[in-house]
Amino acid sequence: VDGPDSITPSDGLIRGNDIYFTSIEAESIINNSTISQCESGSNSQKIFVFGRPGNFDGLLDIYQTQIYTSPTGMDTVSGGGQQGSPFRSVERGIREAIDGSGRTYQSVGLTVRGGNYLERRALILNNATKKITVKALSPHNTYIVNEPQSTDQLTVDDTLFGVNAGELRFVSFIFRRHVTKTANAKPLLLATGGKLIVDLCEFEALDSATGVNWNPNLDIATLTDFIDPDPSQRYFHSAHIQIQGGGCEIISTKFHPSLFNGPSAIIATDFFTSLYVRSCTFRGQKDKKDKAAALDIKVKEAVPVLIDSCIFDQCLSIGGAGAVYVVHNFSAFSNLLDSFVVFSACEFTSNVAWESGAIGVGGDTQMMRFEFCSFSNNTGSKSGNDYASDVYFENIGMLQYIQDSGLLYSCKSTSERFHYNINGSEGPDHWLKSYFVRIAVGYSGDDIEGTGSPARPYETIQRAFEDCFLQKRELQTILLDEGTYAGISTTITQQITIIGAGSDTGIRGRRSRVLRGSDKPTGPMITVGDYAELRLAGVTLMRYQTLLSSNPLIFINGQISLFEMERCAVITSSRDLVTETSSQRSSTILAQYGRNLILRGTEFFSGQYYERGMITLNNIDVTTIDDCIFHKQTRAGSGLAQFGSDIDANLNQSPGAIRSITMTNTVFNGDDQIKSSNKVDNAYDTHDLCYWHSSTVSVNGGKLTINSGKFQGLTNGALYLYGGVITTIMGDTTFERNYRPVQAVGVGGDDTSGFSRIGQNIICEGGSSIYAEKTSFIEDGQLSKSFWIMRDPSYYTIPSQGCEIRGEISNEPNLLFEPVINEAHSAVIMETTSKGKQQETDFIQISLTGIHFEKCTTEGIIGYEIVDKNYEKEMNAEEGVAVSVTTGMPSGTVWNDERLLQLIVDKRLLDDSKTWILSLIYGPNATLRTEPIYVYGYQGEDTGPKRSGLTTGVIIVIVIVVFIVLAAIVIIIGVCLAVYVRNKGKEKKKSKNQRNRSQNATELEDDGTETATEALIRMRREAEKRQQEEEQITLEDWER
Repeated sequence: VDGPDSITPSDGLIRGNDIYFTSIEAESIINNSTISQCESGSNSQKIFVFGRPGNFDGLLDIYQTQIYTSPTGMDTVSGGGQQGSPFRSVERGIREAIDGSGRTYQSVGLTVRGGNYLERRALILNNATKKITVKALSPHNTYIVNEPQSTDQLTVDDTLFGVNAGELRFVSFIFRRHVTKTANAKPLLLATGGKLIVDLCEFEALDSATGVNWNPNLDIATLTDFIDPDPSQRYFHSAHIQIQGGGCEIISTKFHPSLFNGPSAIIATDFFTSLYVRSCTFRGQKDKKDKAAALDIKVKEAVPVLIDSCIFDQCLSIGGAGAVYVVHNFSAFSNLLDSFVVFSACEFTSNVAWESGAIGVGGDTQMMRFEFCSFSNNTGSKSGNDYASDVYFENIGMLQYIQDSGLLYSCKSTSERFHYNINGSEGPDHWLKSYFVRIAVGYSGDDIEGTGSPARPYETIQRAFEDCFLQKRELQTILLDEGTYAGISTTITQQITIIGAGSDTGIRGRRSRVLRGSDKPTGPMITVGDYAELRLAGVTLMRYQTLLSSNPLIFINGQISLFEMERCAVITSSRDLVTETSSQRSSTILAQYGRNLILRGTEFFSGQYYERGMITLNNIDVTTIDDCIFHKQTRAGSGLAQFGSDIDANLNQSPGAIRSITMTNTVFNGDDQIKSSNKVDNAYDTHDLCYWHSSTVSVNGGKLTINSGKFQGLTNGALYLYGGVITTIMGDTTFERNYRPVQAVGVGGDDTSGFSRIGQNIICEGGSSIYAEKTSFIEDGQLSKSFWIMRDPSYYTIPSQGCEIRGEISNEPNLLFEPVINEAHSAVIMETTSKGKQQETDFIQISLTGIHFEKCTTEGIIGYEIVDKNYEKEMNAEEGVAVSVTTGMPSGTVWNDERLLQLIVDKRLLDDSKTWILSLIYGPNATLRTEPIYVYGYQGEDTGPKRSGLTTGVIIVIVIVVFIVLAAIVIIIGVCLAVYVRNKGKEKKKSKNQRNRSQNATELEDDGTETATEALIRMRREAEKRQQEEEQITLEDWER
């Protein structure tokens, strides 16, 4: 489609304007010609392959320019090659693409209109940048004939078209070739480099004298009877196609009868880089001189060679092999790791030759493989034992390689004796059987015309089963292509493996290959009988959800039988997912009798079952479940509710042995949906919350071992163990959030309150035993002592009839749950008098908060005990004074939330002067007590849990601290006052001294002893001296 057609996702990157591949297998897209003969004018990126970088636009026939040819055109016209003025010959059109109007373009398309093209000039493409596609507009009516005139330089012995560099592709032509004249003739098409592609073409031989098809009758029943059918030597002395360098692809091409004098229809030799021959037909190719008539392959360096889905019919050679000869030349190179010659899904029929009717293999050819090939009615005519009907290996060293490597992989032969020969030694018949041990099934197949090979698959699995049944006791494999396969109803009595074909082994791979049960089944889809083995890998089992599903999909019913699933999925579907609510009335997998049942890497999706579980195991000797995932299965019926909704195993003891189940790295997932009831007040007064009668996995007898398992969110409960089963639960296995499906709404009325943590991990009874570690039991992501293991009550009276506990948890006093009190609050209950006043009653309400305040009949919380704490410590109660109160839960207890418990207690039983602490009574025979907590009375100096408020000790400490602080303040104030008074006294004394000195000075001046100035100076010095002495004394006082 012209135009951008862009799809721009949120990341802004274009994803395949034309084609988007979600598979990462880009190589298979290229190698298998998924895209063939397509054209695109869209913008790049035209093709996008998920997960693979690079541009795959080259898979489309994208032409930057077009050139046209027509039998009515003219090669000499100026400006030719257009739709209105086409060229006359193909050669002229290709030359224009190289040197003319197309010289500036890398990709050029040459459209050839129907008719005969008598080509008279040779052309070799030698431009590495060119990609030229020559396509016939009328596929069945366009002929290229090498018919030069006597005046032309080109002869019938010359190459018509070749490629030395670049890519040259021919599509939908019929090549009519005149027989060659000389022994030195060149091939019609030649590749010495670059890439040559021949697609949907045909090759016919023409008699130069008569101009009609030439099909001589060559018969070599015996050498002495051979008569040259063409004394005039009208043979082909060269191949139709020869590859001496570069790569070559030959696709869906027919080679009509031709007679060669030495070469083959296709020769690959020297140093070519790759050869792919796919879906081609070689019929009536004859060679009167050399190795083979159809294909002659000489590998001289490490290159890939694939011959896929080809038919070789009635090919004949006087040389080594009738159809194909392959040889490796070891002297040319030393590393053959990348040199792999593969014949896949090819058919060899009625081929005749001297040593091998079909294939001859020369050299030390250890890098090749035959897979899904079919041989029939081929004949090697050499006398004695040195020949083979189908394959002849010249090197005796191939014997051990064939035996060890599986060189002949799922091939079959119905030829008479000597299917293959190794230099005179006939190989064992079981290396090449008369049937396919691997049978292909696909939507493109045909149950009548198909052979069971990947090239010609069957359409239905039922037809593949019919092939398998022809060879009893043989291991056979059915390969499924993508699709949904229904209408299966069979019983197998041999070894059969069904594999989802292809390399996509992930979720997408298995879900694209579906075995679907009937919506109205009259029996199991597949029954595995005695001595039979059924293996499923990479497929999905789909079952209809219908009331009529009273038969399982897989029924194992043989004492000596095996069933295995690997990388599979099991799903339930209905025609109307909205209104169809019916349940399965039988298990999806029912194993009645068997030796082994193996489940690996398989995922079981949610379903609904009326009574039985999804998998029922009866009398299976060894069951192995590794790396599997089980999603929640629901149960509609109640008659067998205690048995496992996912797995219900009855391992009744077999003579001399113990049947066993081993689970490793297997996860059982629930839905974690906790539904709430609409009851608020004491919703479970008449129900026992701690006991349940349902399970996800139930095991009766035998031995159960669980390694690295996970049981999480299972509202049905996890395990039900009975009948004496010996169970070992390794420490890395975890049980978490396996809570009851319906919980009471708490006082607050929200779904988050209520009894939301009533676990249902393990039911153990009937003389069974459990070995488990504490690390297996998780709550809120942390280890928990609430194991939620429910034992048969008879264990306490007759242990052999109950459940024996071993391992770390054997020392735990209670295996069900452990209540924990975090806080306690007490308050006197008030009442209103007749006069409307509030007054205290004789009762107090004690509110306990914590976890797992569960109400159960036997091992749950059945009462409480209040004791005097001092009596508990000192054991010195006064005679006649009550020191404890033990009772069951009073009828007025508020019990709607596992985190809150409210009790009413008569305070007249409790002396206010004593310290009363409370413990809840629970566990087997009411033998266990929770850690005590203060609830009422004198608190004393105890450091245990207290009610909210200040204790006496705290008050005394506060008083002492306040007294000390006040005393310090008084002392500081007193010191400050003393210093202040002292300083005032000193100031007064100083003032008085100064007045006295002034008076003395005046007196001295009056009596004339000294002058007033002298006296004043003297007194000032005396005053300064006294002041210094006073300051020194003051400093000493402060320091003191």
